[in-house]
This record gives sequence, C-alpha cells and structure tokens, in this order.
Amino acid sequence: MCACFYQRTSVTHTTCARDAQAKLKWINGQHLRAMPVEAFAPIMEEALLRDGVIGKADAKLISHVAGMVQEKSDLVNDAATILSSCLDYELSDTAKSCEEAAGILGDDFAALAGAVAESVSKGEFPVDMTADSFEKDFKDWINALGKSTGRKGKRLFMPVRLALTGNLAGPDIGLQLKALGLAAGAEPRKLVALEERMSLLTAFVKENPELLKKSAASVQGGSSAQIPDERVSQKIIETIAKLSVPQQRQVLSTAEQLLQAGGGAAAAPTQKGGASPAGKVLDRSGNVEPVTRLDIRVGKIISCEKHPDADALYLEQIDVGEDEARTVISGLAHFVPLEEMQDRMVAVVCNLKPAKMRGIMSSGMVLCGSNEEHTKVEILDPPAGAQPGEHLMLDGFGIMKPGPEDAVLKSKSQQGVWKLVAPDLKLVDGEATYNGKLFTTSAGPLSCKNLKDGTVG
Repeated sequence: MCACFYQRTSVTHTTCARDAQAKLKWINGQHLRAMPVEAFAPIMEEALLRDGVIGKADAKLISHVAGMVQEKSDLVNDAATILSSCLDYELSDTAKSCEEAAGILGDDFAALAGAVAESVSKGEFPVDMTADSFEKDFKDWINALGKSTGRKGKRLFMPVRLALTGNLAGPDIGLQLKALGLAAGAEPRKLVALEERMSLLTAFVKENPELLKKSAASVQGGSSAQIPDERVSQKIIETIAKLSVPQQRQVLSTAEQLLQAGGGAAAAPTQKGGASPAGKVLDRSGNVEPVTRLDIRVGKIISCEKHPDADALYLEQIDVGEDEARTVISGLAHFVPLEEMQDRMVAVVCNLKPAKMRGIMSSGMVLCGSNEEHTKVEILDPPAGAQPGEHLMLDGFGIMKPGPEDAVLKSKSQQGVWKLVAPDLKLVDGEATYNGKLFTTSAGPLSCKNLKDGTVG
C-alpha cells in the first residue's frame, strides 16, 4: 500500500470542491484504518515530528499513540491534533464553552474534583503512567474512587475525564494519561503534567464558584421547574425509572389503591393478567411474561474497535450504568462504519448468558433492526436525553427490571426466554415493538434511522 497519504490542503470555496475533498478524506481514512499498525506508526511518527508535537521519537510512545489514534484518523495530521489535545490541559476552556460540561459541573463537580486531587496527593493514583500495567491499575483506581464517592457509570467517568484530561472527547482516559506519561521523554512542544493538572483543577474550582453555582441551578431547575401538562406522564415515568424494583412495586401498589378509592378499580390490573401481588407482570395463564425477564438498558459505547480475530465483529466497551463498562461483541462490522460506533447511544440486553466470541467473552447484545433478508441492519437508537443505565419500558408492562433470580439467564430454561421473545420483536414504522407494544426510554421510543419495518434482535 502506498505510503503517500493525503494531507490537509487549501480548497476552492465551491460545493463540488468541498464534496470532493470530503470524499477524498473519507477514502484516505479508510486506507489509514486498514493499514497494519506497524505500517501506520512510522507515517504518524513523521507527522508528529514535522508538526513539532514532539521533538524526538520514542519507540514506546509511537507504538502506544499509533494504537490510540489510528481508528480515529482520517488524515495523518489527525494524530498530531489528538496527541496535542492529550498532552495539553484545557479544563477552563472546555468547562466554559462545551454545552455538555454544564451538566457535569452542576453535579457537585467541586466534590468530585476534590476527591480526585486528594487521591493523587495521597499517592493512591498509579505512580508509573508508562508501565504496561497502567491501564489496569487506572481502572482499579477509578473503581475505588467510584465506591468512595458513591458514583458510577456516566456520573463517575465523565467528571473524572474532565478533571484528569481537561476534555470531554477523544481516546479513553487511561490511554490519554499513558500517552502523557510516555511523552515526557520525547521533548513535547507542550505537556501539562499530572501534578500541574491537579493544581489547575483545584484553582479552577476555587476561582469559578459562580459558574459551578449556575450549573447546579440549571441542573436542579430542569427537574423542579413547572412541568407542562403534556409532559406529566413522561416525567412520572422518568422518576419511577430511577427507583429500585421494590420501590417501583410500592409505587404501583399505591397507585392501584388510589384508583380503587377513586372509583377506577376497573383500570387496576387483575390476577388474570397484569401485575401479580409480587409486582411481576403475568400473562393470561398466570406465568411471568417472558419479555419482562429481559434486562434491556440504554448504553453508551465508550470505545469500539475491530475484533482482532474476526473481520465481521466489533469489540465494544459500553457504559450501561454499572461500576465498569461491559465488553460486548457485535456482528456489525459489515453494516455500520466504525466511526459511527464511537460514543454512540444504544440499547443493550444485559442479562443474556455471557458467551465467548472468537476467544473474547461478550456480556451483552446491542439491539438492532434488520430487514427480513438480514441484508440491511441498523442500530436501534435511543432518543436524545436517554441516560446510560436506565431500563427500557414497554407499553402496558411498565419498567422492565427483572428480579434477582433473572440477573443472568444462564440455566437451560432461562436461556429459552430469548427464543420465546425474539419472534415477536418487530420493527414497526421504524420503532421497536413487542407484540405490537412500543419499547420506550425516559425520553421516548427506540428507532432506526432508515429501516421502517423488519425484525428486532
């Protein structure tokens, strides 16, 4: 493969020129991502030296950065941009200019920032960011931080990302920090070391009380402001979705009592179907509805790459609201471009029995829609506003939170649940349904971008 890859050039300001350049950029990116990393690394190294991001090459740094940026690069120059961002620390600019930052700052960011800075000062943070074990050590550290602060999922990872890297995008936090450690000996043009970052983090919190206060008020105001009548039902569902299963059952029981007291007993479920005394949804035969035994949650893909041993498979890390991201393998490589998988919201079946796929254990399944011939497959997208970790709802069934006995469907009878449910999962007018009933999140239904009718699985 030719090593003379496309660089940034000026173009005439015409639609045709812009379209041609966009197409050429996309084609170039496909070539770069298809290259063996050993071939990509020296081309990238040349670009980093030419752009002055580093003053001298370091083999370990080059190898690490190549693996970190190759899948994200459409141009060789992109590697320089990504590494420069990793080595810099633009916390203040990100916090004040990024729309997503407001929600992070408003969720008691000062307390989380203090916990991070204190942990680093105590020596609890992994000391050697150049070590081969750093990524594992960092994961252990962030899990311990989550337990000590009572945070998990997005409430943990996003503020930690902002506190440690100063950005809300780009490669995984651990990969960025390892690049920071390795670059120290490569004469970088700019490098903000961890100790300096903690000083800047502490100063940012002290110097911006009004920004933090305003962000907190906007977050609180979003939940306490006057709710329009047409949004009341949706707001109730959003609130109930955050409760534990026993709390949800208590709410439903109270609602049934209120219905009966108000003459609405006919609307309350009976023992011939609906909710049982234990709060489980029963079918007409008195058995638990199989679809309610599925643990389907909103997730966010934190990272995605090609499976090392299978061209048709993607290897994903997905935040489903747990302490750690889940490893999920999906057969989507022939249907969805890799760049469209990054940072994408998805719906994940979380309690199927984990299975090895080409040597790697997969602990979930990303829900997709497809045509009957399975020649077209699209991911089912949760709407904007849906949060990682929230459980899906099904019209007429409520929030789908299986009991502890169905935490993992691993027995022979439990493994039959999916086989019972799958034939009735359909795509109708582009939206996911079960027996004609609509799956929804707190922000609305799951939908495919282009497919209108087909199967779901």
